[in-house]
Amino acid sequence: PLLARAYAMQGENARALETLDSGPIIPEMIGEAAWVAGNVHLANGDLAAARDAYDRAVQDLPRVSMLWVDVARFRDASADALGARDAVDYAIELDEANSAALALKANLVRTQAGLTASLQWYDAALAADPDNAGALIDRAATLGDLGRYRDMLASLRHAATLVPGDPRLYYLQATLAARAGNYRLARSLLQRTRGAMDDVPGFML
Repeated sequence: PLLARAYAMQGENARALETLDSGPIIPEMIGEAAWVAGNVHLANGDLAAARDAYDRAVQDLPRVSMLWVDVARFRDASADALGARDAVDYAIELDEANSAALALKANLVRTQAGLTASLQWYDAALAADPDNAGALIDRAATLGDLGRYRDMLASLRHAATLVPGDPRLYYLQATLAARAGNYRLARSLLQRTRGAMDDVPGFML
């Protein structure tokens, strides 16, 4: 299961599943194997298989905070907003310093309660882990939508030191340039995403 997780983290989902199916798994690792399978099925868009895998995982690993973060992501992808909230709240209850859980909570709050309400959760996520690149980028997008452009740029600059090639950095900077009327710079920044965000609605707009 640990080898399968390594493959999954590199985006090699088919190889991860092949590894899980390649031989028997010791009983102590059944929960880990199901967890990895759930993540892979979720990434592949197979929600039914992901649900079954996560159900098996939480039976064996009921008090692992990061597992409940992934369960929350699955429920959110399944349009189960209430279930996602419950799962992420439980993840935070298990580990109050889980930056990934706090960042996901921020994203859920942003959708359900608005931009301003989410900022305290992004701040909490970054207090737990100042180098959480995903939280920095999502916080930057939120600050931009609130018109707080200096704070937005500060978050983007920090994120750029951690994930310099992330296409979301270019997209958000392009959005900021366009809002300032600098369309030439905005176009240049969008081109640097190299097609990675061509199917994202906001990017297309």
